[in-house]
Amino acid sequence: MLVICLVVIALLGQIGGTRHQRSKDFLDVEAYLKDVFKAFNQKVQDYGVVNLPVSDFTLSFNETKDGILLRGNVTYSSGIVNSIDTIVEYLRFLQTDLDDEKATISAAFEMPNISVTYLMDSKLEKHAFHGTSINVYPINRCEFSIVNDFVKNEVGLGYLETWDINAPKPIQDPENDITIALGKRAKLHFSTIFWDDVSSWLKDPFYSMLTSIVQSIEFPIQ
Repeated sequence: MLVICLVVIALLGQIGGTRHQRSKDFLDVEAYLKDVFKAFNQKVQDYGVVNLPVSDFTLSFNETKDGILLRGNVTYSSGIVNSIDTIVEYLRFLQTDLDDEKATISAAFEMPNISVTYLMDSKLEKHAFHGTSINVYPINRCEFSIVNDFVKNEVGLGYLETWDINAPKPIQDPENDITIALGKRAKLHFSTIFWDDVSSWLKDPFYSMLTSIVQSIEFPIQ
């Protein structure tokens, strides 16, 4: 009987020890993300924002704006990215999740003030002209996750998606009553079209850039 009691006590001790075993904990996630985006900015700079692809598109109009008839097509082509302000983490969206198999950081980042120049070819009725449109997209947010897979012993991206693109502030040349009225109407379409461009950047080259970064910087877990 004494032997059985000792065995039971030993087993309970093992179970209790396992139950109270200290699990993994996150370290300074915000500091980690700052390092990630410092490296990301450098990679984007090295890649060259002018090499990020921008789509051509044509908008059709049949309306009056500010007393000016806008009827016909305007094509925007040969778009080139002039600049992007420093890419920063968007800390209002930050979540962490931890279980026995993986640790996940879900976060977001901003690419502020993306400036894009298009060649503009207007075939509007009575308002045919050639010019340029510089579109500055002030807020461009993307969300993503970083996953540390304990089973596979590897770190990588879970997802990387476009979250929010704000309407731009077009600066058009020539600047006159016609192009000002045109810009007011065209800007309503610009953010929808540019969403697809940013989404394509996330697939290539940004996905591979971020993957290599998160695999090279120590994941904040202990």
